[in-house]
Amino acid sequence: MATDAYTFSGIILGVVLILSFVVMRLTTQGDTPQLADAVGLFLSCLAIALGARLCWMSVAENALVAVQNERPYIFLAGIAIIWVSVATIHRVFEKRTASQRAKSGTVTNAEEGTKKDAEPLKPATETRRPKPGRS
Repeated sequence: MATDAYTFSGIILGVVLILSFVVMRLTTQGDTPQLADAVGLFLSCLAIALGARLCWMSVAENALVAVQNERPYIFLAGIAIIWVSVATIHRVFEKRTASQRAKSGTVTNAEEGTKKDAEPLKPATETRRPKPGRS
């Protein structure tokens, strides 16, 4: 059975991404990566390639003739597969960098998107205003 170009490119992309993830994990954190992360990266890379194939098949003239009316939905399904796969890859690398930030003592403020040094929480102080008419 011959492997088509989309599947082959997904496999190559997955292997390259896993190797880079393992190297980055070993060099920056000094511990071994989780198998679940590697499997998630590989499957996401394969899904990106096959999502692109699904998008291409939905716009090709001679493909998917039996489901001619559903072509826009098939294209959107391909985009959704690519989107979820990219988000999964981002989540795996973000998880890696989050644990790296935790070890280095810095945190990211999600609202501002800035990096700050970790500080202990301070108790909130309550300020009261005097009521009008009272001294």
